[in-house]
Amino acid sequence: DNVSGGVATYTCLAPMLAGTGNTTNDPAFADMPGGDYRLTYESACLGAASGGVSVDLDGTPRPQPTVYGGPNGYDMGCYEYYPQARFVWENGNGIPPYETWPDAATTIQAALDISAGGDQIVVETGTYASIVVSNAVSLIGLRGPTNTIVDGGGAERPVTITAQALFEGFTVQNGSADDCGGILADNGATIRNVRIANNEATAPGGVGGGLCLYNGSAA
Repeated sequence: DNVSGGVATYTCLAPMLAGTGNTTNDPAFADMPGGDYRLTYESACLGAASGGVSVDLDGTPRPQPTVYGGPNGYDMGCYEYYPQARFVWENGNGIPPYETWPDAATTIQAALDISAGGDQIVVETGTYASIVVSNAVSLIGLRGPTNTIVDGGGAERPVTITAQALFEGFTVQNGSADDCGGILADNGATIRNVRIANNEATAPGGVGGGLCLYNGSAA
């Protein structure tokens, strides 16, 4: 047995234990075989506890929001998940983890590559190369579509999103692909306040010259 005697509350164990707040859902640890029991964005333990100590084993204050800028909620376990804000600016110094404007990444993809679900990436005015979004981040064009541009250079699709991400405040332009020339968005992505211009699907019978949106929403 996992537990002998006593009462367990707000735990994530199988088989299910009697007591308040217990679950058998996947805790989605960062690297359980390697001994890293920090939580990832997919964890069922996020926001699933009730109160607790004021800091975790890393010294991170508790509670933290699950999504950057969202409400706080105590997580199960010894480590509190915390999302990051990262910055992108053509004139940044490109110093990871890009958490201040002077240290900002100079490409959107660089910030995406070190981000996890729940993080927010804020992009300053500029024209940026094509991107692939594979985590549930919020990607925000700070100055809106007029000033924040993702450009495919007439040779590739500018934006591919394969996660439940938010993509807001950009122009997507000059894309070219067999299908979905401008944006391909799947798995619950949200597209908001985005201008799509001068993109094409080049295959015979190609679809979605500007946008292919599957299992998501656009506004």
